Amino acid sequence: MRRVDEGRGFVEDSRSLLQRRWGHTRTLEALGDNRCRVTDTVTFTPRLLVLPALAEAIVGLVFRHRHRRLRRHYN
Repeated sequence: MRRVDEGRGFVEDSRSLLQRRWGHTRTLEALGDNRCRVTDTVTFTPRLLVLPALAEAIVGLVFRHRHRRLRRHYN
């Protein structure tokens, strides 16, 4: 974790077995009435350069799933 802005989000830079570089920024925006907007911005460089489209699809699926869970939990 590079930076945490309490109540506003975080910035993460890391590496993993599958990702040579992983950047994840989450921002929280208050919308009023106990609501907020969660925005995730992800950049990455896969270790296996022959599969970037597959990696992008998987990351997209993972974050759509995470956002559905957040909506269910907080709605």
